[in-house]
Amino acid sequence: MDIVQAKTFLTIVEVRNFKQAAEKLFVTQSTISARVKSLEEQLDCKLFIRNKAGVTLTDAAVRFERHAQSIVQLWDHAKKEVAMTDDINASLTIGARYGLWEPLLLDWLLDLRSMMPGSVINARIGTPSSLIQKMHNGTMDICLVYAPYSNQGLRVHRLFDEKFIMVSSQRGIHAELDETYAYVHWGSEFVRKHKLHYPDYTLSKLSADLGALAEKLIVKAGMKGYLPRRTIEKSLAEGLLFEVEDAPEISLPVFMVYSELIPEDQLKIIRDSLISKCSAFK
Repeated sequence: MDIVQAKTFLTIVEVRNFKQAAEKLFVTQSTISARVKSLEEQLDCKLFIRNKAGVTLTDAAVRFERHAQSIVQLWDHAKKEVAMTDDINASLTIGARYGLWEPLLLDWLLDLRSMMPGSVINARIGTPSSLIQKMHNGTMDICLVYAPYSNQGLRVHRLFDEKFIMVSSQRGIHAELDETYAYVHWGSEFVRKHKLHYPDYTLSKLSADLGALAEKLIVKAGMKGYLPRRTIEKSLAEGLLFEVEDAPEISLPVFMVYSELIPEDQLKIIRDSLISKCSAFK
């Protein structure tokens, strides 16, 4: 078995469709089928059952998934180490959704540069699902997400609780989810907690999944919506935004998901620095 086959397998597991996997990997569908056939022959088992909707994983595929993830992670880690020069002793790829980068992780990134001068640090922005997929594929070492996620080769550390409050560009607004409410999508856990507080809510005439865009919409269009208190303290102080007093606060824990392949000495620097940055929000 080679790395290409393992990555092909993981892509099919992600999208559950041979055609979509081919498009994502920029190869033909027949190439995908050939790779799967070769992998099944080597493992001596059936991995996928194809149907009109796509594919279903067999029990063997479910068992093999974590091994494929480990193989890809180890290979990518080995490539990074082999490619290092004398003045570069480590490579670190960090990812998070935009709302966590600004301003928290930007400050942390600057600290890491000074504390790890011999390291190449790559910053990435993505959706939770894309970040976790990169962790699986070994192309990312650390990501920050709003939902706990652990798997073979990955570890999780809880950092702090993000406090989401409803705000408006107008003072004295109430919490009714009327036509002035802009729904901001902060992930699946936010959806669940939002539903608990607003069970009758169905659809907003305006929604956004990027916090920075949502804040501008709320300010300029005279709307209201949920934003992290951490990121809007300045706007609240300057009177650009006002907290909707009768709206419930929604809290989401922030987790650092990291690869267990990070050397312990580097991990201590990374984790201690990030915990220090997050201490102000606890």
